[in-house]
Amino acid sequence: MLGRAEETSRIAAVVRDAGSGRSGALLVVGEPGIGKTVLLGHARSLAEAEDALVLEASGAEGEAHLAFAGLSDLLRPALGHLDAVPGPQADALRGALALGPPQPGDRFTTYAATLSLLAAAAEHRPVACIIDDAHWLDAESFEAVQFASRRLGAEGVAVLMAARDGLSERVDAWPLDRLRLAGLSGDEARALIAEHARAVPSPQVLDALVGGAKGNPLALIELAGSLSPDQLAGAEPLPDPLPVGPYLRDALLRPVRALPETTRRALLVVSAGDGTTGFLPAALAAEGLSMADLEPAERVGVLVVSPSRALFSHPLVRAAVYRQADAIGRRAAHRAHAASAAAVGEGALDRRAWHLALAATGPDEDAAAELEAAGGRAAARNGHAAACQAYETAARLSPVARERGRRTLAAARSALAAGDFTRGGRLFDEVAALDADTGQVIDALVGRGHVETFGGSAVRAAELLAAAADRVEPASPAAAAALLIQATIPAVMQTDLAQAIRLSERAEALAHDAAPPIAALAEVAGAVVATFAASPREARPEALAQLAQNVAAGDPVSAVWLNGSLQGLMIMERYDEAIAGLDEVIRAARGRSTPSVLLLPLFTRAEIRRRTGRLDLAVADAAEAVRLGRETGQETAAAICLFPLAAIDAIRGRSRECRARAAEMVALAQRSDHDFMLVMVDHALGLHALGVGDLEEALDRLRAAERRRNRGRGFHHPLMDAYEQDLAETLARLGRGHEADEVVTALEEMARRSGTLWPAAAVARCRGLRAGDDFEDHFAESLSLFSKTTLPFERARTELCLGERRRRARRARDARAPLSAALATFDELGAEPWAAWARRELRAAGGRVRGARTAGTGQLTPQELQVALAVAEGATNKEAAGALLISPKTVEYHLAKVYEKLGVRSRAELAGRMAREDVPLAETGAPD
Repeated sequence: MLGRAEETSRIAAVVRDAGSGRSGALLVVGEPGIGKTVLLGHARSLAEAEDALVLEASGAEGEAHLAFAGLSDLLRPALGHLDAVPGPQADALRGALALGPPQPGDRFTTYAATLSLLAAAAEHRPVACIIDDAHWLDAESFEAVQFASRRLGAEGVAVLMAARDGLSERVDAWPLDRLRLAGLSGDEARALIAEHARAVPSPQVLDALVGGAKGNPLALIELAGSLSPDQLAGAEPLPDPLPVGPYLRDALLRPVRALPETTRRALLVVSAGDGTTGFLPAALAAEGLSMADLEPAERVGVLVVSPSRALFSHPLVRAAVYRQADAIGRRAAHRAHAASAAAVGEGALDRRAWHLALAATGPDEDAAAELEAAGGRAAARNGHAAACQAYETAARLSPVARERGRRTLAAARSALAAGDFTRGGRLFDEVAALDADTGQVIDALVGRGHVETFGGSAVRAAELLAAAADRVEPASPAAAAALLIQATIPAVMQTDLAQAIRLSERAEALAHDAAPPIAALAEVAGAVVATFAASPREARPEALAQLAQNVAAGDPVSAVWLNGSLQGLMIMERYDEAIAGLDEVIRAARGRSTPSVLLLPLFTRAEIRRRTGRLDLAVADAAEAVRLGRETGQETAAAICLFPLAAIDAIRGRSRECRARAAEMVALAQRSDHDFMLVMVDHALGLHALGVGDLEEALDRLRAAERRRNRGRGFHHPLMDAYEQDLAETLARLGRGHEADEVVTALEEMARRSGTLWPAAAVARCRGLRAGDDFEDHFAESLSLFSKTTLPFERARTELCLGERRRRARRARDARAPLSAALATFDELGAEPWAAWARRELRAAGGRVRGARTAGTGQLTPQELQVALAVAEGATNKEAAGALLISPKTVEYHLAKVYEKLGVRSRAELAGRMAREDVPLAETGAPD
């Protein structure tokens, strides 16, 4: 631990916090030999001193393609607590770890189960998860640990991992705390050399070693121990080059080269596998060797053999042994492991498949078929990253082009299921370029279209999917309909209404005689697009019921259109019906622990809550959606979900937060042709500027929204259209009446076509701003329309405008009532810039200005509010934890904060307080 005082202090803090009931995670990164493993050993000792349950795993290059291999090692000592994990999660984890049958669904259910299991174990004693060589962990295991680490809070779990830089994108993107190890200082390096050298080095030699090793402890120890007394004294020259950096691995082979030939061959066999001693004797026997041949390596410290594993003294030694062998020797070692896996039986089929692949000298159908089967087993356990690797390698081994295309398609689909859109897109392109089978090419175009829809260019996505539909229509009109339905999604995303109508109408025509799932999809898609075209129509209940079945079966396209149908209810201002449907969808997703399907319904519910004045609830929904989007790799969806937060920041005058969220949305929208996101960004920034009185900035932003919006003229959606009322008001306040009238006329036409209330009410308000002495009738019309719907912020804006007009007409007494009403609503919503505006007007009208409302649920963080809602609904801590994908201890922690902030002392008081705050508990989606 020489020279690592600061590092050991940080590690000790994480372990101590776990002992005190606080969770934390730390990733230790650095170059090979820098001391990562030693620090993890120190962490283990500290954890044992705290009486913690120590869970350990180590990534192995040979297991990096085996789904959940690392997680299986890590969680094995904690599996006795599996009964405390929510049922769907426990079943998913058993399936993933091959302890039960595979479970269909979402890989994130397994990740949530990892969190729940760690939390359950920590109920009894602190838990320390110590993972070395995390860069070699299989993707599923790494993601599971990361997902759990981000959501741990008050459980008493310490996660400590070590990894090398630059070998894993997942490690490089680790979002939590990291500790980067630097080399030892000059004095510390000299002390380490003195401790390990066989003689006292001369000052000149000491300086040369310290400078050459760059503070790397392993290099320093290797140098000190390998140099002769004469070299240390300076009587003989030092090795050139010094065994550091890229030469360190060769230096570590020095003791290996002195071993007997049979021991070196045995070490090669060990290096080709994962070191599991259950497989090793048979693998050695296949090469005419035995475990006894490893004993010389044990005696010199190259290898440590335990009842479960044979481990090299350092991962670099293993790599050196493996890579110094020629290709013939490595293939022989892998054939030996394949033979040993076959001898073990069914449980080792995946290992056998990979070793056969690594032993292949060229195309090999037998190896490809076994590896394809391994990919199928991984996919069934939701190990999609491992499945992708298996399918792709099987494709490379396939001697027949058609089989190569089929397996590459399977790899591409697994890449999408794993959230790796870049790899999926590349693989779909490979299938299309192979052009070995027309059906495969069509499937590749469909897959590429899916990639572009959710992670690329919406324009390109619509083109690819429509082209695939054209090619498949002569053979299968139903299949063409399914493709056109999917193509309609990116058409909507780019607000190309004409294209969306054309695609959806063609899909409905082709799906007339199709099977119920496709026919229902076509009907719902057509109804949603018609609503977007301001010609509202509804899909039949049986079509929506079929769509719900599709969603339950995991169809992502159905999930988009089901959410679209609920957005359609929002557009038609049927907010209660929309909320009821969204609650049902969200409750079902929470019950199944499938977080990746929560984003769109949470976003839509957030938007309805924002519009209907439930701003705190909207923040809770949108914040959860953004967090889940980032955690599940759905970056586009996460960016869209930022809009309700940006709009609420605008209403509440939070400039910095509004601009930060807008910038993040812009960065993604510009890469994906999603113009509607840019319209929303400009609208949020324009609304903020209007609220704070910066009319020129508001005009610039809202005109930008108008320019983008004109591309999708006729596309009716509150998210797209609401900027027009703000633009008209801004122009009117700037004295640009003619331009304001033009905008109002366009808004009036949209109101007439759609038959909805809010645009008609907004038109009347804008007319009132422009009118002469007859302004009262316009404002009365606006307020009458707003009384028929639930849009408190917009109603208060009309009241503010009415009060302003009355005061300027020297009717101060008449102005006070609407201004007081507006102020009360703005205060209730926390809309501080608008409340300040109303206060100024009310004072000028001689009215009495009361103080701002005392903060209620608005003082809670989004997660505190989510917990409060679930508990007020009657959920236990465990039920709330399962619904919100956090631990019961974290629920308990947040609940204590809720009690403190709201001044309540019991669940009954909390439910009463939430009711007084007018929080709609039936909308929370908390478990029954």
